[in-house]
Amino acid sequence: MITGPAVGVPVIAFVRFPVFLVLVFLVLVLFVLFVLFVLFIASVVLAMCVVLVVMTMNLWGGKTCRRVHFHGGFVGQFGRADRGRPASRT
Repeated sequence: MITGPAVGVPVIAFVRFPVFLVLVFLVLVLFVLFVLFVLFIASVVLAMCVVLVVMTMNLWGGKTCRRVHFHGGFVGQFGRADRGRPASRT
């Protein structure tokens, strides 16, 4: 004849064990997502730093900003109002 504690112990062990596994799995998933997010932010910051260095040093022949930049009707880097045309290619 099975008494009360003999029935209750396996049920408690069966209930607590999968909950523990689920909690460990959730912690691992959150940790992996956090690491991926930190790596993504670091890569974006590194790319911004590279762009700033290239723009300030003008590594591509000194015409990078003038070739890519369009001035849209405001007082730009030349000190006058450009009328929506690309900068001079000279």
